[in-house]
Amino acid sequence: YNVPSRTGVDLLPESVAQLAPHPRIIGIKEAVTEPERMSALLQLRSAQFAVLSGDDPTALRALRAGADGLISVVANLVPGLMAELCRAAVDGQMQAAQEIDAMLAPLYAAAASEPNPIPVKAGLAMMRRMNDLLRLPLLPLSDVYRPALAAALRHARVPLHGALAA
Repeated sequence: YNVPSRTGVDLLPESVAQLAPHPRIIGIKEAVTEPERMSALLQLRSAQFAVLSGDDPTALRALRAGADGLISVVANLVPGLMAELCRAAVDGQMQAAQEIDAMLAPLYAAAASEPNPIPVKAGLAMMRRMNDLLRLPLLPLSDVYRPALAAALRHARVPLHGALAA
């Protein structure tokens, strides 16, 4: 999993190329968003080495370029829609994939408003899938981000309960 924003270290494609042939390394989840990065990694794809997107906002672009799949944050909130997006992209139904991607764009942003899994857990609580209780060191989603998260869920046609449903 290459996520330099969290680890402070960037696993460059040159290093991945050296690691890819190892029999216990079967793929990479890439969260760097530049298309050049995904392009370089896709050159390493093989039957033994998969390249997966790890960034929701650029996942459709990665899938169109040939990525093997997606490990998604937003799929924790809307698994069916993310599965539809991936299926449409793989099947070459780009208009459908783009429509789903556009519907989910506000949710991508809202899910990134604070560190994962804080917004996801808040969204699940808004959907009444769990209680809005977190254990330290996690803190509840800041009140300033809650309206945008609720609006993004409604934009993705997710039914909400209580005061958030309006």
